[in-house]
Formats: sequence, structure tokens, C-alpha cells
Amino acid sequence: MLGLVQVDTSLMNIEILADSSGAPEIYVGHQPASVSISLSHRDGVAACAVAQSTIPLGCDLELIETRGDVFVDDYFTKKERALIARRRGSERDQLITTLWSAKDSVLRALRVGLRVDTRSVGIHLCGRGLKWDEQSRKNGPEPFTRCCSPDEWHTFQATFENDQVLHGWWNTSASLVKTFASVQCAKAPIFVNSDRLHYSP
Repeated sequence: MLGLVQVDTSLMNIEILADSSGAPEIYVGHQPASVSISLSHRDGVAACAVAQSTIPLGCDLELIETRGDVFVDDYFTKKERALIARRRGSERDQLITTLWSAKDSVLRALRVGLRVDTRSVGIHLCGRGLKWDEQSRKNGPEPFTRCCSPDEWHTFQATFENDQVLHGWWNTSASLVKTFASVQCAKAPIFVNSDRLHYSP
């Protein structure tokens, strides 16, 4: 018995190609589309961030895992290393992963990737467990956020070469950190569904 399958031919007109920097660009009918995308995958999970504009953006997925002191010294700024030094165990692992993922998203948004020194990007995370004031000096830092719901996002701000400012969002669920960055302020990302991520400015 033969079966018939109807193919949506409109999808055949969509291409994702790399530009000169290696960043993905969407073409429809061989013409550049007026959207921006960023792609990332890690540990069997993939994400595609989409913005309805040509504003560059970046997204990243990272698995929370232990990274040593050499990694921290090589890739993080002095302020970031000081923040990391106040954490131990799983909280340290998550903080390092979140900072690293945020840097990756920023460098993707800038379309330079890891071709530049990651210490040229400074990350300031906002969210629970990141306050460090006189009270926390006495009592120790409050617990770092370990897990968020899919809809719970925290902001971060990034500086590139101490001059350009970028804006982003970060989220942690299960063992993955998800980050998004753009050169413009934007509202929090939303999920298309439980398996895919969508970024809407």
C-alpha cells in the first residue's frame, strides 16, 4: 500500500548560511531575511534564538560542570575571579558556567566568537545570591540561585573592552545554563515550547 506525504515547499526556500564571521544568517528565496538568529547545542539539547529584527544577538547552552583554577585564571576578569572565589562546590560550578555562557553569548552577538580574549568581556550578573555588601561580608554570601523555572530569567549586563555595553538574560534549569545577549535592551526570552527556545525583543 502506498502512502502520500504532503511536503511544505515553502520551507525549501529557507536557508541558514554562515556569514564572513561564521555567524548564522537566514535567507528566504536567496535573499537575506529581516530576522536575526543564534544557534547553540550542548549535551543533546539544541537552542535557536530568533529576533524579529536585524539586531545581532547571541545564545548559548552550557552544561554545569567543574572547571579548575587554571580555566578561571585564563578566561575571567579580576572582578569575576573575586566573585568566583567566594563560592564553593556546586555553587562555584554554576557561577563559573553562568559567567562563561554569558561571555559566549556576548561574543556571538558581537560576531567575533572566541577569536578575542574573553577577559575583554566583563559580565555583571543580576539575580539571587549575587549581592555582596557589608552584611554579606559578615555572614558570608547568600546562596547562589541553583535552579530556575523555564520562565524565570535573570538579567546581566556586559561590557566589551570597557566601552561597548550589551544586555542579556540567564536561566538555569536541571544541569544546563541558558544565556542570551543583544546590543539592545529587550524583554525576557520566552519558550516556543518545552523543547525549543525563542528570543523575542
